Amino acid sequence: SVGGAETTAFTSDLASKTDVGTYTVTATISSGNYAGSKGTATWSITANTSTLTIELSATSFTYDGTEKSVTVKSVKSGSTAITTYTTTGTLKATNVGTYTVTVTGTGNFAGAKGTATWSIGRASVSVPASPSAKTYNGANQAHGITIPGGTSIVTASSTTSAINAGTYTVTFQVDGNHKWSDGSTGTKAVTWKINPKSLAISWSNASLTYT
Repeated sequence: SVGGAETTAFTSDLASKTDVGTYTVTATISSGNYAGSKGTATWSITANTSTLTIELSATSFTYDGTEKSVTVKSVKSGSTAITTYTTTGTLKATNVGTYTVTVTGTGNFAGAKGTATWSIGRASVSVPASPSAKTYNGANQAHGITIPGGTSIVTASSTTSAINAGTYTVTFQVDGNHKWSDGSTGTKAVTWKINPKSLAISWSNASLTYT
């Protein structure tokens, strides 16, 4: 409102606005005793700081030793699409893990934030098979088990070579990027064997006569 009853006729430069900011309105009295007088007032639009919803180009991968990457596919505040924002966090990775992407709005959505996660899962590896049995030969013999990629031998609980006949165990563990084909990540024991050597017996006189 402007003035009293005799000063209600006025013009102003009031206009609708969309973007965040502070705006000034100037009113000019157009008739009456105060014709030509002016006054100003301010009004503002503040940024929408609601939580943003983020859609990524992908959310899960399986480890294969190569770098994986994601992009921000869309950002919304409620049903409103947001096109001006900054992105921080992890958009590229190689190893198994869960990664976070954070989007922060700018402009009319300055201060609004949202997060999304994506992950790289463990690759499966089969438990190695027991090798064919060896035969005692008096020499030190190695286990002969094929070691799969992504695994290693737990030396402290393994017998990796032996001389004498017997059954031995080699313990395997997976690294942080792999799991066993049954989904577990604990150790697995694989046996290997050295068989006794057969002896050939010969007699100096295989035929005797009773006397």
